[in-house]
Amino acid sequence: MDGLADVQQACRSDVMREALASYIRERTAPAGLDDVQRALEVLRKVVAGRYGNQAEAA
Repeated sequence: MDGLADVQQACRSDVMREALASYIRERTAPAGLDDVQRALEVLRKVVAGRYGNQAEAA
C-alpha cells in the first residue's frame, strides 16, 4: 500500500478510500427506475409530512 501511495503521490488513507469505493461500485447493482421512483415518492411524503402539504406541489 505504501508503494502504491508513493506512485500515486497520495496518502495511504486516500489509496484505501479509493480501493474501498471501487470495491463497492463493482459489487453494487445500479438502482432500477421503479426503485428510484418508489424512493422519490417516499421522500416526497416524508418532506410533505414535515413541512405540511407544500412539498407535494413540488
